[in-house]
Amino acid sequence: MADNPNEVTFACVFFDPATPQDQVFKLTALWPDFNRTMQDFQASFAEILRGRFNRYFAPEEIMFFRPRGQEDSDKIVPGSGWTASKADDFIRSFIEIPVGSIPGKTLLWWVKDQLHLVFCTRTDYERLMHKNTRSEDLRLSMAGESKSSEYTRTQGIPLETIHDGYSPLTDASPTTALPIKMFHPVFDQFIQLIESKTSAKPTIDDIRTAKEFLAFTTLLGMPEKERNTEFTRRLQSVLKPHRIVNSLENEDGSSPDGACVVELSSGVEIPTLIIELECLLGDSGLDPSIQVGKSMRNAWLQPKRQEILNKACCPTLLIASGGAWLGVLGAVFTDRIIVQRLTDLMLVGQSEFEEDLRTYRLALVFMALRSCLTDLERFYRRLDEDKTIPPQVSLKQRHPRFFPYPTSFVEHGTVVHFKYLEPMSEYSQSVTYKARIVNYPDDCAKRDIVVKFVTKYGLEAHQFLSGLGHAPGLRYYGPLSGENNLLTSEPSINTPTTASPSFPGLALVSTRQMVIMDFIKAGPTPSNAHQQVSDVVKILHDNGYVFGDLRSSNVLFDMSNKKVKFVHFDWSGRYHRGEPESESSSDMEQYAHYPLNLSMRILWPEGVEVLAPIRPAHDLAMLNRIEFE
Repeated sequence: MADNPNEVTFACVFFDPATPQDQVFKLTALWPDFNRTMQDFQASFAEILRGRFNRYFAPEEIMFFRPRGQEDSDKIVPGSGWTASKADDFIRSFIEIPVGSIPGKTLLWWVKDQLHLVFCTRTDYERLMHKNTRSEDLRLSMAGESKSSEYTRTQGIPLETIHDGYSPLTDASPTTALPIKMFHPVFDQFIQLIESKTSAKPTIDDIRTAKEFLAFTTLLGMPEKERNTEFTRRLQSVLKPHRIVNSLENEDGSSPDGACVVELSSGVEIPTLIIELECLLGDSGLDPSIQVGKSMRNAWLQPKRQEILNKACCPTLLIASGGAWLGVLGAVFTDRIIVQRLTDLMLVGQSEFEEDLRTYRLALVFMALRSCLTDLERFYRRLDEDKTIPPQVSLKQRHPRFFPYPTSFVEHGTVVHFKYLEPMSEYSQSVTYKARIVNYPDDCAKRDIVVKFVTKYGLEAHQFLSGLGHAPGLRYYGPLSGENNLLTSEPSINTPTTASPSFPGLALVSTRQMVIMDFIKAGPTPSNAHQQVSDVVKILHDNGYVFGDLRSSNVLFDMSNKKVKFVHFDWSGRYHRGEPESESSSDMEQYAHYPLNLSMRILWPEGVEVLAPIRPAHDLAMLNRIEFE
């Protein structure tokens, strides 16, 4: 503490690889200046670092750590700098102060009576975790992290988290994420191939190899190294010309059990497929589907791959196998590492005398992998040659790698190109983006658009209100390729484009659609706002529609004419006008229902529940509760 009781002094040190023995500096300010949120301090410390190191620091990259105990606090002493030299020392000595996960908590709340603070950038932290650790320790650490208890711990550390859906019981950040199919088309292509939704079929050689593979995976007693070699040899025979290597030759010495790589003009090997194996599932206490995600993260954090990492989302296919079980996953690296399952964990061992169906399904997987690896190889070679993509220099930058891959759509026979500007919400799982058309004149009134990715959508209700001027104009509705605009001049009830199972309220399709509409600049709320919304709701109901999610965030008032516009038609659609007892499951499939992921944090009207039909009464009850600022 300072002599002045209204002042607070912190002993601070900044970890920077270029200056590992950076001296402790004292930061003194009035008590109220420190009694601010951690987000406020990100900007403050970014300015301090600019002055100390004469280079730019993005506020969003600043991380804060406090000592775990007094003995750790003593590691920061005036004149000596930070004395820890390895990543595990750092983890043992300091605990991260989360930014934004607990609203309202100030710096003083976090450090309490410990007035020592360590801070660094996210980039430096990642390098510390993955480069400065000895290779043997890192490999053991990665193996340990895949064990249940250790993995639970690391999933609670923001920068260590693999966004694969596994979450600790503690109040940690969500580990679910946006679908990887939004970030690169190869993942949807893989699913289409294994679900036989294309004309492609496996070759006779694929089927023969799959049959032999089924017999091989159930063999017992083979040493791990010998089994892994035989596994990759058999896999190589169906993936050729793609070559499987036994080592990625990471600079830290770590390596997965196998990988397919593409060599760039610089000689750097880029992984397109990463493989993790076990003799039997659970044999060593490791989950190969977790281990393969860790291996993907480690491979892409290698400095030699930084150039590609700064240009793209690093789409990578993954194989996890234990004994007679095999799963295919996909992963991308945006502002986080996202790992998602492309197949279930499949039994690929022979358990019956005749296994024709299982053999054919495995042959489909082999065929899909071979095709998708070809596409990934082309993607990375084009990326290597493309010098027009700006490198990412900070997390603050709105870089293309953070956005979905579609950047064009067909409208009235013309290809329209656009670029993403920003997500429409700070929510990390937002699927709605503001974008700008790049081949329209700068003064074009319809240059700004909204791009949304959905599994189901109230297209008919949107078209109906848009025709009355109470919803943004629709520009495109169709597959992510942007080539097949399904919009018609006359509204029509949505029907699946391919045969698929159906159940009211469930989106039982594997592909998403892209919705593009005009961007509406919102103006101030007019005095008759509630009446305007009420009138539109009545029009909807009188014409057989329900809106479903009537909250103030889903309506806006056009700056140009103060007219109300409804947005967010994900739940909208027709409603059943008969009595509830007259409803049959087959009849109800065409009507609007609440989704499976209905948030229970919202105070819904009586009768609103998961997969329940949406009623006009629900809209009216929400209308009575709606409040505008």
